[in-house]
Amino acid sequence: MLPGSDEREFSQNPWNAYRLAATAAAAASADPLSQPRARRFPLPPSIRFELVPRVLDPAPPPPMADEANRAAFMELQARMIDTTGKIKQLQTQMRSKEGEKKRAYLTLEELRQLPEDTNTYKTVGKVFILEPKSVLLNEQEQKFNDSESAIASMQTSKEYLEKQLGEVENNIRELLQQDPGLARQILSMTVQ
Repeated sequence: MLPGSDEREFSQNPWNAYRLAATAAAAASADPLSQPRARRFPLPPSIRFELVPRVLDPAPPPPMADEANRAAFMELQARMIDTTGKIKQLQTQMRSKEGEKKRAYLTLEELRQLPEDTNTYKTVGKVFILEPKSVLLNEQEQKFNDSESAIASMQTSKEYLEKQLGEVENNIRELLQQDPGLARQILSMTVQ
């Protein structure tokens, strides 16, 4: 029984059994660290602990790739990213020019349907200025032709950039086939 406790109080409090077991274990051992600590709460039989060794590094690190090949890969990757960005920028500009071309075409079609003596106005900011129909027709034709020529030049630039991108992709593929260590190193970086 615990010192300073009444026997009746001891039997009514279920925690006293745990305290008694803990004090008995501490008294039996001179070194408290050598004995395992008494459990305060018994575990239900459905809970089982299983210790499984954990493997921290399952595979040895891949061999380091040649620094020259690694630098070449980084340069090719930068060129690929740059070329892809230029292609996307050209596509955006081409869509914009297509919209301008379509607006100019629709405006031309509407202007051609109007009689020659119709008052036509040109917008300048928030102001409308009276202009002859022939001047507006010439302006819209010029916008249409400029848009067509800009789209054609952008298309040739896009084809050139796509050809460059294909060459860069082939160079990267050849480099990775030439140096499998570099390929493994790149794959290990992307997987993690």
